[in-house]
Formats: sequence, structure tokens, C-alpha cells
Amino acid sequence: MREVIAINRKYVSTVLAALFGFPLYLSIFFDSRFGYSDFSESSYLISHTILEFSAIFIAVSIALQGWLFFKGPSSAKIFIFSSAFLAVGIFDFMHILSFRDMPGYQVDFPYVSSWFWLSARLTETVLFVVLVSRMDKQPNTPDFRQILITLTILFTAGVSIIIFTLSPILPPLSQHRELTLWSYWIISIITIVHTVIFIHALISIRKGLHHDKEYIAPASMLLIFSTFTSLSQFVITDWSNFVSHIFKVVGYIYLFRLVFIRYGERPFKELEDMSATYKRLLNSVVEGIYGIDKEGKVTFINEPASRMLGYREDELLGRIGHPIIHHTKADGSDYPMEECPICHAAKSEEHTYAPNELFWDKRGESFPVEYFTRPIYEDGQAKGTIVTFLDLTDKKKLESLEVQHQHMKHEVALAASVQQSLLTALTNYPEGVDIGYLSIPFKELNGDFYTLYPKEREISIAIADVCGKGIPAAIQMTMMKYAMEQGNPPDHALTEINRFSNQHMDDMSFITMLASTYDIETRMFHYSSAGHEPALHYHHRDRKFSDLSTTGPILGVMPEMDYQSKRTQLDPGDFIIFYTDGMIERKENLDDNNKIIKECFLDLDLSNSAQEITQNLFDFINKRQPFPIEDDQTLILLKVENRETRV
Repeated sequence: MREVIAINRKYVSTVLAALFGFPLYLSIFFDSRFGYSDFSESSYLISHTILEFSAIFIAVSIALQGWLFFKGPSSAKIFIFSSAFLAVGIFDFMHILSFRDMPGYQVDFPYVSSWFWLSARLTETVLFVVLVSRMDKQPNTPDFRQILITLTILFTAGVSIIIFTLSPILPPLSQHRELTLWSYWIISIITIVHTVIFIHALISIRKGLHHDKEYIAPASMLLIFSTFTSLSQFVITDWSNFVSHIFKVVGYIYLFRLVFIRYGERPFKELEDMSATYKRLLNSVVEGIYGIDKEGKVTFINEPASRMLGYREDELLGRIGHPIIHHTKADGSDYPMEECPICHAAKSEEHTYAPNELFWDKRGESFPVEYFTRPIYEDGQAKGTIVTFLDLTDKKKLESLEVQHQHMKHEVALAASVQQSLLTALTNYPEGVDIGYLSIPFKELNGDFYTLYPKEREISIAIADVCGKGIPAAIQMTMMKYAMEQGNPPDHALTEINRFSNQHMDDMSFITMLASTYDIETRMFHYSSAGHEPALHYHHRDRKFSDLSTTGPILGVMPEMDYQSKRTQLDPGDFIIFYTDGMIERKENLDDNNKIIKECFLDLDLSNSAQEITQNLFDFINKRQPFPIEDDQTLILLKVENRETRV
């Protein structure tokens, strides 16, 4: 179906030419009967001259396109057609110069002009035959263009000399505006040839072998109309001559379009498609890739490189890259271009590898990279170098976490004290919040983890329950504290912890965790959960509770997981209660939901400080539990206060 539609589209030019040509051609018959278009001598000369010079201009343009844009691998026939079309333009030019009514007319023999016209039509017909021939081979001669140009000039000059030399004995092509019999037959043969070419072009389009035929067909049709105007009437009138020239000009426009597509649009479209393919390939890789010339100017850059550097493509192209992205060393000192291995490689054609360097992004922040350079060659000459680099930020973070992990393994004896130091305690919290916390380990080392980390205008609060106790739990807490203190959003922090836990921890080890940030100015609470017990939001105004949780698996089970993030607006007097499962679960207890926390909380005096409320809530819960404690217990309370009323 698509092939049929594509073929039908190729008929559009022919149909348009027919719709243009038939009404104009029919006007000749009306003119022969009513004579409404007899031109004055000056009008006829002006219109004739304008149309002839239009055709000459297009013919010369067709030839110039062939000369300027011909490439060796191109088909020989299209180049022969386009470049030799210069002869058609020159013959028409000689025809108009030797026309008897032209100013300065000096030719003694009036038949010269018509013979130049006939030479142009015969040359045009022969070139059409070449155009539809099967001469698709590529020229093997290196100087094919120069040879063909020379032959075209010699042919044009030779025919012109012959016409001028034999002009005294040349027979007339028309007498009293009527065609002579033998010129009638020559024009008939030209018309028949164009008709055969037109039919051949239509058949090729019908078979799907159209290629250039969608332009050849309408051009042939219009040139048939051009010559047939004389044959159909046998008498050349002012209007038929005018219409004939219009057909010729429009037909030449189709030929110009054909040559333009072959030498202009089509190669550039192929080049554009190839460039788009290469660009997609460059953008599909993980590595950042950019190229520089010998002066250090950026010649291209792929999307990963732009994304890592923070620059748009147009902000770097044509600019020297070193002062923008590689200007400062790790110690803060300037990095001169003369010492830069990348700039040196662009000039020396050497391969370079740097395992530990710094690049600088648009924000003025550095990030660690490793990069490779390879020379760029064009026609055997080095034109610069390609730089391929990787952002090592995540790798460095993992290495840092691994180092901490190793340190913890070597300090087994100090595990308890290290763990205690990790459980962050806020002695001075910002105005507008009050935080209480309590964490009681079931054994010497705590399997629960919490961190309270203040920043400029917000506080990060996280609570977690690590599967297992002892030294492995302490090591995992190190990693969680580090991740939370990087300033990432809660869901990003969980993603990073999950990746590390899955890669570096035992298969039986996993973590439930709830990470959050509280914006003190806007009182907006952001949170994300990895299978942890839901936090409780106590609404002071309504004396009701809301469970705060998100969908997300526990940490350490799958290597790559995305975690959901939510937010809720807090009001003065509201509370957020964080807890681990040790606060609500007992082995013999069948009811392990947070109902007991809600009931105990409503019995408390909420005007006390957050730390007092936390301690009282902890005591109330354990008093109401009939079964013994068998797990670590952690409780955190965030109390929202009016900043103006905080004492």
C-alpha cells in the first residue's frame, strides 16, 4: 500500500504540468479563429526576448550545477545532460541575437536565427535521449569533467561556425510564418522522440522505477506542447509563438529542478541522514564524547557530554574547550593549556589516557573523570583529537563507602562506640521545630538506625531497621549516614543505599528505611519509604492520624530500584512520629499495627517538649505491652511549632 501511494505521488508533477498545458494549448485554437492576441511589433519583440532569455538563464544554470557539483562517483548520464545543456543555452542566445527585429541586427542572411533555434531543439532532444538511457555507469576517467566541458565548447563553437559559414546556402525553415515541408518533418521527429520519452517515463513511474522520471515526464510533455504548437497549426502566429516559449521555459524549470535535486538536495539529504545516524549513535553511549581541532576549539559534542558538563551544544561549539571545562587542577591551581594532555594530543597526534582528572561544569563545580584521546584524521591528515570521558563521581562515592566499610571491619573492637557516634544527636535544633528521639538496643550493638541532620533551612530525618545485629549492622549504618548527609532528596538517597547494599552486603542482609526532609520555612515534609513502618502524622487541629508511607521494596534485595517520593503540609502543633517495628511487635502478639502508638499518644500532655513526649510515649507503649521486648526499639518525634512563639 505504501509503495502504491509513493508511486502515485510521483505523478503529481505530470498532472500539474498537464493541467497547466492543456488549457494554454487550447487557447491557440481559439486565437486562430478569433485573432484576439495579435501583438504589436514592439510587444512581440519584448515578450519574445524576455522568454528566450529566461530559457537561456535556466539552461546555463543547469550546466553550472553540473560543473560545480559533479563528483566522480556520480552517474555519467546526468552529468553529460547537465553540462552539455550549455550548448542549448548558447544556441538560443545566438538565436535571439540574430533575430531580425533585434536592435543592432546586422546579419545579412535572415535564416541564421531559425537555424540556431533548430540546433538548440535538436541538441535538447539528443540530451533527453541520453538522460533516459541506461548509461548508469560511473565515469572512469579522472578528468571526465574537463573533457566533457571541452567537448561541449568545441561542439557549440563548431555548430555556430558551420551555421554562419553556410548561411548563404541554408534553406529557410519557414516562409511567411509557415513551416517549410522538410522543417515540418524535422520538428515532427523531435515531437515523436519527446513523446516516446514521455511514455517511457510514465511506464517507469508505474513500475516503481521512477528515480528522476517524475521530472522528466512533465518536462517532456511541456516540450511536446512547445513544438506541437507549430505542427498543429502549420502557421506560426504571435500567440502560438508566445505559448510555445512559455512551455519551453516551464519545461526547463522542471529540468532545473531535476538537476538541483540530483546535485543539491539529494546529496545533502543523504549527508544529513548519515549525520543524524552518527549523532544518534554518539548520543546512545554512556561516555561523554567531544572533539577539538588543533587550536583546541570544540568541533562536536554528544548529549551525554553536554549533560555532564551542563552546557548546551551551541554554547561549546567553536569555542576553545580547555578554559571552559579543564582550567583548574585538583589543588586549585591554574591548569595552563601548554600543560594540558588533551591540547597536546590534538597537536601531536598521540593517544592519551588520564585515569584521574577533573572537569568543570557550567555551575563552576568540578567532578572527577577519566578520559581517553584519539586523533581525528581527514584525508590522511590529523585535524584534532576525540576526547572520551567518564564521570567518576558515583565510582568515587562507592570507593569512599568501601573504604569506610574496610575501616569498620578492621575496628571490630570499637564497633559499639563507632555505632553510637553515628546516631546523631541534635543539641541545638532550628527555631520552629522540636525533636525528641530515643533508641534502645536489644543487644550491645543496635540494629536500628536514625540520623537527624540539619542544613540551612531544612532537617533530614531518617530511621531504619537493619536485618541482623552486631558489626554488619554498624557497617551498614555508616553507609546510610553518609548517603543521608549528601543532601540528596529522600528517594535518591534510598536508591543509592539500595545499590550499595545489594552490591556489598551479604545476600541475607537487607534494610527497611524511611527517609525524610522537613523544610522549616514552608513546613513542607518530604518522605520516601523502603518497606519501613509508616510514619504517623498527627493533625493537631482535628486530633486525627494519617499514615505516611510510599511504595518501595526493602533495601539490598534488587540492584536497581526506583523509590517513590511524597510530601505533606504540616501545621503548627502537628507531630510526625517515626518508629521501628520493635515498638509495636512481639512474637506472641497477633496485633502488630500502630494502633497502640496512636492510643498512647492521645493520652499524653502534648504541651511538653518533644523529648519529654518521646520518653513518656516510649514508657506508655511498653507498659501496655504484655509480652517481653525482643528487638531494638527506636522512636523519633518531630513537633512543629510557630517560629514566632519559640522561646
